[in-house]
Amino acid sequence: MKMVLHVSNTEQWPTAFANVRNFIQGIQGVKEVIVLVNGAVVKDLVTPTFLALFHEQDAFDFKLQVCSNALRANEIDPNILDKTMEVVPSGVVQLTLLQNQGFAYIKP
Repeated sequence: MKMVLHVSNTEQWPTAFANVRNFIQGIQGVKEVIVLVNGAVVKDLVTPTFLALFHEQDAFDFKLQVCSNALRANEIDPNILDKTMEVVPSGVVQLTLLQNQGFAYIKP
């Protein structure tokens, strides 16, 4: 099973990470989880508070993808992101591609 969680505002982080944990723990077999971030919430990705919360999730196998358009619009250098985060060219394009690949779309 495959799931993409779309995070676009700060208030969604606790629910998004709870969704990741619940999905991974609740589904048997092979699973793929991507958390896709776009919009102004990309500013969270470089804060110590977010990074601490993010690394609390290290036991769970998921990818965090970040929209390069949102990084550019918010003047964030992609090189300062955590090395585990993947920058994608466009958040909306990536969401569409993932859904066409069979990922279930979840908006926390």
